Amino acid sequence: PESSLKSLHLDRAGISWTTDGVTVNSYLRSKTARHVYASGDCASAIASSDRRSIHAGWTGFSAVRNALLPWFLRSPAVHQFVPKVTYTDPEMAMAGMSVAECVRR
Repeated sequence: PESSLKSLHLDRAGISWTTDGVTVNSYLRSKTARHVYASGDCASAIASSDRRSIHAGWTGFSAVRNALLPWFLRSPAVHQFVPKVTYTDPEMAMAGMSVAECVRR
């Protein structure tokens, strides 16, 4: 996301970011600009191994929910396990860690 974020000149708006994305908390709210939320590939809270379309959709939903709802209805958008979906015909899905991730742990 670095090249995309760099072109936005976020530092001029007081929004901190790194090569991992906009610096956000677990609720996807910017740590330096409280009115800014980030999701998907441009949110620093999302691990690079979890940056898939299914996770981008979920974090987008969470960012909007956390931005618009009262504080007591907000929830963290960062989860330890995210389903992995492979779009095939017929459809199939995978939940949990891969063999390589299990071996590393």
